[in-house]
Amino acid sequence: MKLGKAGIAIVVLVVLLIAALGYIGYAYYKGSQAAIFQQGGQAGYQQAVYDMMQQAAACNAVPVHYGNVSMELVSVECLKQAQQQAAQQQLAPQAQQTAPKQATTTKTDTSKTLLDTESLQ
Repeated sequence: MKLGKAGIAIVVLVVLLIAALGYIGYAYYKGSQAAIFQQGGQAGYQQAVYDMMQQAAACNAVPVHYGNVSMELVSVECLKQAQQQAAQQQLAPQAQQTAPKQATTTKTDTSKTLLDTESLQ
């Protein structure tokens, strides 16, 4: 079976078409793999940040490591709460020492004794 010039041209075009479709399919496959890889990385970052936020919200120190650098992160709200509690604990003993005592007076009125307790505040 002899192929004429037109037959050879058709075979060459079909081979080129198959090669082009193969290249396009390969490029699409690689692109979709890269996109999936990036989505997976982004999901991992989001999960890590979410976990750090949960630990920090529970007032736990969150250890963070990057290369040779390590540190512990703490939520600012927790530090504020700790400062407020420390201030209240320091003020409570002072307030008890300097707070005025309650006064008790006794009044006698026709053989009845009344106890009158008032706060001096």
